[in-house]
Amino acid sequence: MARDPGRRLVALTATCTIGVAVAACGVTQSSEFEQISGDDIQFDLDQTTTTSTTTIPPTTVDATTSTTLALTTTTEIPVELVQIFFVAGNQLNSVSVPITSPVSPSQVLAALVAGPQPDIGIGLRTTIPTREGRDITVTKERGTAIIDLPAGIFDVVVGRDQRLFFAQLVLTIGRLGGIGPVQFTLAGEPISVQSGDGSQAETVTVDDYQSLLVGAPASTTTTTVETTTPPADTVTGSSIGG
Repeated sequence: MARDPGRRLVALTATCTIGVAVAACGVTQSSEFEQISGDDIQFDLDQTTTTSTTTIPPTTVDATTSTTLALTTTTEIPVELVQIFFVAGNQLNSVSVPITSPVSPSQVLAALVAGPQPDIGIGLRTTIPTREGRDITVTKERGTAIIDLPAGIFDVVVGRDQRLFFAQLVLTIGRLGGIGPVQFTLAGEPISVQSGDGSQAETVTVDDYQSLLVGAPASTTTTTVETTTPPADTVTGSSIGG
């Protein structure tokens, strides 16, 4: 079969063209290292990369940090209400006064000398003088209170205030626990005192001054009058004989 020389030439030309294209696009088969010119490198791939490192310091909690809270402690002081007797006119009235527990006779004496507080002491007073009252002492012997008075106190406490003076002391001191009878001394010497009815006694109790308390019933004094009836006259008759 005869072949067309023109078609063969075209085929050879196409084959040659493809071969050139492959040779131009193909990867070299050489195993030797070939350095590429910097002008042939695209996209700045030959630039040096700089790496920045940022160090964040760790958060440190100070273990020694402490918080101190100020605590306020409230201490309750125990007190007792004590009946203190003050003068109201010619009588006595009691007032409840708080005194630190345990109550002692010296504390009660101090309250008597100080007198009633202004807010509750309207119309009340004390017959115990301030200066001399500080020298009054109280001792207790076998349940009996012995109140020693300083010399010269009756130069200040005079007249009818003396009975109220003793009443204040006896009614107040005599009501303290463990005390019954009350006796008085003047500069260490035993003395007799006026009781509530005005009589003199060496030993007194709170009962002897109950009649002086406000609201106490008026005391009734009974006077007994003794009368002497003379004997009847005796008539002697004589028998007259007839």
